[in-house]
Amino acid sequence: MTGFFHTILHIVMSPRIDVNGDSATGTWYLVCPCTPASKPETQPAWLIGQYHEKYVRTAAGWRYQLMSYKGQFSADFLNSSPAANVAAARK
Repeated sequence: MTGFFHTILHIVMSPRIDVNGDSATGTWYLVCPCTPASKPETQPAWLIGQYHEKYVRTAAGWRYQLMSYKGQFSADFLNSSPAANVAAARK
């Protein structure tokens, strides 16, 4: 993400990890207040989404096999409500 954001706070929470032998899947939720590098003084924003991951157990321990991100929505921090954007995204 270097270059895309001036400031960013990456908050990942509420993990769900399901283990099946030597493999596992995980889902994590992201809440991310940030300011884009293009206009850091005027455009603070929210990013909300989910990480979907696959893990594999190796001789060295658990390792990532796949990590993907699905954005749920983004919102202008100063001029919009995240709750309103969630409601709009569900329509």
